[in-house]
Amino acid sequence: LQSYEFNAGATYKNSKGEMFFGGINGFNYFHPDSLYGAETSPVVVISGIQVNDMFFLTDTSIMAKKILNLEYNRNTVTFEFNAIEFTNPGFITYTCLLEGYDKDCVSLGTAPSIRYSKLPPGQYNFLVKAANRQGNWSETPAKIILLIARPYWMETWFILLMTLLAVSIISIAAYFLST
Repeated sequence: LQSYEFNAGATYKNSKGEMFFGGINGFNYFHPDSLYGAETSPVVVISGIQVNDMFFLTDTSIMAKKILNLEYNRNTVTFEFNAIEFTNPGFITYTCLLEGYDKDCVSLGTAPSIRYSKLPPGQYNFLVKAANRQGNWSETPAKIILLIARPYWMETWFILLMTLLAVSIISIAAYFLST
């Protein structure tokens, strides 16, 4: 730049599309087609969560949430996310992975959400990345850990208790039938 100060009305566009701007130390010119978007990568954040198709309410911001604990019957989860990118927000594309469930990354195109239905109990890591129009992907994915508890009848203590109860009933029945 010739200076950071330009004269009002000192502008011109020629037949080739080049633009000229006059300032206190001369003039600057360029062609608008020579400008490219920033070479930065978008930052992606998880902006909303639905559990069993109802918005998940929390005492902190969803973006600050690191772990999501759910009961076994609250196992349909929708993640909503957004990329913080201002040059061409309509061209942002997303890819995500639910580690422990998805075999490969899921390409979502421009859709800023994904729904997982009837997830089995377990621990999952949800990761989402975004790319801008130039194909620059997020350097760090947005991440949240999802823990879905097992129902009590699948817990070891319950299985052992039921086994002990069944053995006791069979033993008592066998004792009374043999006498």
